[in-house]
Amino acid sequence: MDRRLLVLALGMFALGTDSFVVAGLLPEIARDLGSPRFQCNK
Repeated sequence: MDRRLLVLALGMFALGTDSFVVAGLLPEIARDLGSPRFQCNK
């Protein structure tokens, strides 16, 4: 496989998954900070 294509594929994978990772961690961060769930959506 061409090295440039591999780098492009890995970069797109990283860009595509970062938002899902952050969204998955937000409830944990809110709980650690003691923030009520309804305030986290603002």
